[in-house]
Amino acid sequence: MSRKMDISDDAEIEHKRFALEEVTLSGSGINKRDYEQGRNVMLQDPNALIQTGPGLPQWQWHSYDMRWNGPVDSDQELGIWLISPFFNLILSFMRIILIVILTLIIIDLKKIKTEGIKGAVTSAFLLLLIFPVSENAFAQERGDFPPQAMLNELRSRLLEKDACFPFCAVSPQMEVAADKDILRVIFRVHASTETAVPLPGSSMMWNPEEIFISNSPAKNLYRDNNGIMWILVPGGIHDIVLRGKVPRTNEFQLPLTLIPHHVSLKLDGWASYGVDRDGQVQGSIKFARLEKKSMEEGAESNPVLLPFFHIERVISLGIDWQLHTVVRRVTPVNDPVVVSVPLVKGESVITGGIKVEDSRIVLSMSPGETVKQWSSTIAPSGEISLKAAETIEWAETWTLDASPIWHCELSGIPLIHHQDASGQWRPEWRPWQGEEVKINITRPQAVQGKTVTIDNARLTHSPGKRISTSDLNLNIRSSQGGQHKIMIPEKAELRQINISGKSQPVNQEGRNVTIPLNPGVQQVNLEWQAGTGSRVFISSPKVDLGTEAVNTYVTFEMPQNRWILFAGGPLLGPAVLFWGYLVVIVIAGVLLGRVKFTPLGTASWILLGLGLTQAPV
Repeated sequence: MSRKMDISDDAEIEHKRFALEEVTLSGSGINKRDYEQGRNVMLQDPNALIQTGPGLPQWQWHSYDMRWNGPVDSDQELGIWLISPFFNLILSFMRIILIVILTLIIIDLKKIKTEGIKGAVTSAFLLLLIFPVSENAFAQERGDFPPQAMLNELRSRLLEKDACFPFCAVSPQMEVAADKDILRVIFRVHASTETAVPLPGSSMMWNPEEIFISNSPAKNLYRDNNGIMWILVPGGIHDIVLRGKVPRTNEFQLPLTLIPHHVSLKLDGWASYGVDRDGQVQGSIKFARLEKKSMEEGAESNPVLLPFFHIERVISLGIDWQLHTVVRRVTPVNDPVVVSVPLVKGESVITGGIKVEDSRIVLSMSPGETVKQWSSTIAPSGEISLKAAETIEWAETWTLDASPIWHCELSGIPLIHHQDASGQWRPEWRPWQGEEVKINITRPQAVQGKTVTIDNARLTHSPGKRISTSDLNLNIRSSQGGQHKIMIPEKAELRQINISGKSQPVNQEGRNVTIPLNPGVQQVNLEWQAGTGSRVFISSPKVDLGTEAVNTYVTFEMPQNRWILFAGGPLLGPAVLFWGYLVVIVIAGVLLGRVKFTPLGTASWILLGLGLTQAPV
């Protein structure tokens, strides 16, 4: 069922306007991403010889804290008296005895009396009676006829959307002609039914003075809260002509709510941004005078609120030099706008969908869109120069995020901040028009050092009757991948190699064993066998680790049929306590041998004591 729309009904016009407004793309809603998650300034050069540093000892002795109740002079001397363990034992017994004596003095046993514990337990609790309160009040309201449900149904039928909704109108073509004073727009519209169409321009940017539709003055016009002019057009093809004076400012924007498929320009004294070579436009066209007017001349025109932006550039100097740029709209976001941002010297955009023309990035923001951002690479050079554009369209912020592998010398305007919130060195500038900053960049030469460090080495030797087994465990820290050589004893046969729990093929050439290393920390285990030498004197196998090592341990797993009589080596090593026991046993045997009521002599007591030393306790 077809019906005509009453153009005097504002509610119906509003509905038709919404039919097209829902097609218009809202703001992209791009929030500023945390570029620190993707920054590469802390990545290390894969070809750099990074030092692993020395190994740190893991052993430690007793530690004591020293505190003072007041300040201490720098030249004050401190004396420490150390006592032996035996003297400390005597002092401990004396402390116990003195505490017992002091306790007996304080406590008077005569006055201790046993008294009965008297107590009276009283408790009183009041129980609150809860009376449920119920109300049986039911209000009944009498509704007038017709009921609200019927009114809502009637309203929904009256405002029923057309079948073409929300694509009831399109614009295949738009022609724009501008001279020094007049802007003329021919806006062609194809409408499948009677609908409301938004016109180019807005009250804040450019407002047409004359509007014609199909060579007749337009009548059914409506301006929304955002300053956009709407016109009611019948179904069919219509040419809408808009004509008006251009603002006397040096720049102005022509917002496009209904974006045409093709735009043709005919300009005299103006340059345009936002229309590519194929006539495609995104959301707005920016016009700039070729001959700039002075501020006095521009003040004669009606005030126009020009779009204003804030541009933030973050230069990340890592293995790759990158530039992350964020353009944020500060002024109201009701209209589509176009902004042309110059590139930094050596900048190459790597983000898709960013339009570059004549070393400038042309950005289009639709209504409601506030942020645009892109990433770029910068060609490495000895100097980066940043200069603020002499324009009133935006304000800039520059931030340098440099890796420790680069040395930067700054010159130009003063810094706003030296560090970020986490305390990292991150200089920041906020330049005015025409101000400049130069960054001289050099890469310091690396200091030569070790790339392999052994933090722990443990050698376990198990001598046997004919064959001895040795097990070597290493904790190796490497900054680069490569190979490391270890020398095992002569005539030793390597049985297996494990690196971080994974078995590796045996690669032995004589005494040399080659171990593959990966960057990072790895556990290396080598196991070999060798013939047993002297059965009287046993020494640990001679192993060359190929580099310095800390926290080295040598362990002997002796069979139960062997007696250890002597041990030699480092000062911090095992001690054979048998000889001390032997002296005590001999003295005790001599004393017991002189006792007349025992049948054993001195030699018998000594032999008995030696036998008891081997008995498990």
